[in-house]
Amino acid sequence: MRLKTHGVMGIALLLSLFVGSARPAGFALFEAGARAMARAGAFVATADDPSAIFFNPAGLAFQTPRWQIYGGATLIVPNAKFEGANPFPGDGVTHDLKTKVFLPPNLYVTYKVHDRITVGLGLFSAFGLGTEWEDPANFTGRYLSFDSSLQTFSLQPTVAVKVSDQLAIGAGPEVRFSKVTLNRYLPFFDPFRFAVVDAARIRLESDWTLSVGFAAGILYKVTDRLRFGITYRHHMTPDLEGDLSLERLPTGNPQLDALLSAALPQQPLKARAAHFAFPKELMFGVGLSPWATWDFELDVYWTQWSRFESIFLEVPDQPTFNQEVSEEYKDTFTVRFGVEKRLTDQWSLMGGFYFDENPVPIQSVDPVLPDADRWGVTLGVAYRRGAWRVELTEFLLFFRNRTVTPDRCDAEQVVCNRGYFGTYKNFTNLLGINVGYQF
Repeated sequence: MRLKTHGVMGIALLLSLFVGSARPAGFALFEAGARAMARAGAFVATADDPSAIFFNPAGLAFQTPRWQIYGGATLIVPNAKFEGANPFPGDGVTHDLKTKVFLPPNLYVTYKVHDRITVGLGLFSAFGLGTEWEDPANFTGRYLSFDSSLQTFSLQPTVAVKVSDQLAIGAGPEVRFSKVTLNRYLPFFDPFRFAVVDAARIRLESDWTLSVGFAAGILYKVTDRLRFGITYRHHMTPDLEGDLSLERLPTGNPQLDALLSAALPQQPLKARAAHFAFPKELMFGVGLSPWATWDFELDVYWTQWSRFESIFLEVPDQPTFNQEVSEEYKDTFTVRFGVEKRLTDQWSLMGGFYFDENPVPIQSVDPVLPDADRWGVTLGVAYRRGAWRVELTEFLLFFRNRTVTPDRCDAEQVVCNRGYFGTYKNFTNLLGINVGYQF
């Protein structure tokens, strides 16, 4: 980040504040289509609707309609509770996540140029969500974060080619727009009363930042009953720039207020974060249709979260304040299983199960975006009539409790220097809908 100097003490305080917060969530979104979501995202070897642009671009080549329009959104309602532990904030301390609703959209348009060539354009959110804790002024984790969010949306033009009646390939550039907002309190030790006080509320809000990657896929139909799919989505490293602003808080001590007013900047500062990384993903799928009205698919996703090793804070005008903070995310595997039963020519039922590893090591878990291993169950219904299709999906996402205590940190031979201990309990409910039309 680039921070103009407004006093040595002010910069030092800002550096210690910012580095702990500016990091992405340890999860990705796959809610890019209600039907695929109803199969728990096990869609790489099927990819037979326009959401193939996200799940496997090659799937477009086997789709027959001349034009397709397919769009929708997913209502995401996360719930979380924190229960404190010693030494800080202590046993008996509890906090709840403020109820917030997220609505990542998706929209796809495809056009069949030739019997063997299909083009398309997709809009979706591959990463996102955030956290806001209730009663921030009394939230014991407010010096780490009380409100944070990561917003993204991607545009992906895609071309798919049917190489043969069995094999198709597809690819396209992904243009991703990202924005990060982080809020926390700035603590300061009051030398007059020998107590820690809230000196300021600090907000970092980046501009919308563009980064470019690509996605590519292969779909191979061995027979009418057996198929394989592979999709690769490239990593991106957006260059986030924005404003860092401070809202001074009265401490009740005029002498300390005067000291802080002189030390802290009065105007927003331009800031830049380096090493903010989105991971690459490699997805494998095998689909089986043992009977005419049944489809099964098993997918394995590999996500290279280890690209997110650290956050680098750059201060060109004051290089002595440059800092690098270790995050040490680990690569993860996700297993997805989906099934679809066609009841009639118009009605279908879908269901699925998935397990997702958590990439965040124990020393990096904090209130910004606490993460844990998770598993989910899905159920959906699809209705088709003429050129129209409507799909609805319910998705229940359960997280394992994530506990950070000195004993556990010692057992894993790491230093949990964030100094905030306790257990996070999470659950998320998701409801997806998509509508499609072809002509």
